[in-house]
Amino acid sequence: MHGGRPALSIAGRRLTHSEVAERSVRVAGSLHKLGVAAGTRVMVVADVDLDVVLAYLAALRLGAVTSLAHPGYTTGEIGRLVAVGRSDVQVP
Repeated sequence: MHGGRPALSIAGRRLTHSEVAERSVRVAGSLHKLGVAAGTRVMVVADVDLDVVLAYLAALRLGAVTSLAHPGYTTGEIGRLVAVGRSDVQVP
């Protein structure tokens, strides 16, 4: 329906709806190989960019519970977030 229309634009990079769908399916395949499935808790640790959005959408596509953390957090802070959120998988 919106295939060729712009969907995301971050830091000068743009993707259409079709590109977002295609790439999120591809990333979902990679996450699935890491054991991500419905109910898996995934923490994405990265600055906000298109790749983070794609990882987030891919995890949601698999039915995973997804949280985000900023990479500027210390190792201890991320460790506490992982513990509190009981993350099964962390995506850098």
